[in-house]
Amino acid sequence: MKKFFEKYVLAKYVVSSFLKTLIISLIVFPITFSLLYYTGLYFRLETALDLKYNSPFVLIPLWGSIALALLCFFIGCLMYFYKYKRSKYKSKFYVTFSNLLDDGKVR
Repeated sequence: MKKFFEKYVLAKYVVSSFLKTLIISLIVFPITFSLLYYTGLYFRLETALDLKYNSPFVLIPLWGSIALALLCFFIGCLMYFYKYKRSKYKSKFYVTFSNLLDDGKVR
């Protein structure tokens, strides 16, 4: 696994971000639910918002989150493959320019 994540940095970032978000969610959501449940606010919110599986208050944030996640994934892949991924081949321009920068003789 370590070699895989060293080779594919994007996969390492996605997995680590997912795990961090999952851990934070597993801590925050139960605490929020228990506070609302024991104070009695959850039952009032549930009846006021009609919180069922097909409620617009549930479906709109769900579909919005899915759309934003796909958009962020698509843009992130584009940025990674077209902007940040460097080729292993070093061109003549790269070698000359890096030598100039290393010597400090930029004119």
